[in-house]
Amino acid sequence: MINTMKKVLHIILFIALLPFATANAQLLTDEGWQNLKLYQDWQKYHYRSKDDMCLLREKYFRDTISVDEMEAAFRANHDKRFDYSPYQGHDSIFTFRGNMLCLVRPKAKGLPLNQIYMNRSRTKEEAKLLDGDLVFLRYPRCYMGYVVSAQPLLETYDKGHILGREGILMLGEACFFSQAQQVIGYIDGTWESHLRGGTILMGILMGKDEPPQPNRPERTFSVLLYEKPGKQAGYDVSLLEPDIPDEETQRDFRWMKRFVEKLPQGTFMPYYSTDFRILPARYYRVTVNKCGWLVEDYMDINGKRR
Repeated sequence: MINTMKKVLHIILFIALLPFATANAQLLTDEGWQNLKLYQDWQKYHYRSKDDMCLLREKYFRDTISVDEMEAAFRANHDKRFDYSPYQGHDSIFTFRGNMLCLVRPKAKGLPLNQIYMNRSRTKEEAKLLDGDLVFLRYPRCYMGYVVSAQPLLETYDKGHILGREGILMLGEACFFSQAQQVIGYIDGTWESHLRGGTILMGILMGKDEPPQPNRPERTFSVLLYEKPGKQAGYDVSLLEPDIPDEETQRDFRWMKRFVEKLPQGTFMPYYSTDFRILPARYYRVTVNKCGWLVEDYMDINGKRR
């Protein structure tokens, strides 16, 4: 029954994304996206994702989670369902930007944040308590033992007066595929709600140049897609499961690896965690069969539906 449902889903997704499947194979540079008829989406994605993060990284998010730590986090958490609130243990507030988890805030003598922040009824004395930096994560999600967001925000105040903002001013997507996808609508405007459509598109593009394989056995494997560390540009992928892959799984993994290595820098935005670290990676479960490729993000697989 599950296999039948997957086959039907693949067929529906293929029809929905058929325009993307007609392009020639290209190295996925800026020109490559143009040849894939996605250049306009690539430009829009870069425009909406060009927010400055220099101060955030310099003052708060100074550490990057290593590949070894990412792989260890998968082994410890991939089969867990994170059904607790990502806001747990933190102050939070709802603003015109949506739900915001506050990581850094003025002490303000223990007053609730919503009493001094964006409160028209606050007194002048309460407004002056808003002094210093506030660091927010917009719509955070639980992810392999971390709580992360693709959209951090830094605001600096001087006794109630805003001095500057840095971060998610453009509310860009978490990755290019979420921007280019045409499956999930943009009604609510939240970055995490578009992940599924992005991974669907990614799977379609990944398998579009493969020849038909009507007798292809179904294989499922899990990978870590990560930004190359140090001064290296681009992305790489490591196989997380199964521990001992068969020949077909190895072949499919190598095909995905070649695709990932062609992706241009900036295809994925890093995640920012509540422990002030950067997670420049994605955890994917990949299913391959005669119908094509289905890529699923573990953030959706393990996450609590709001």
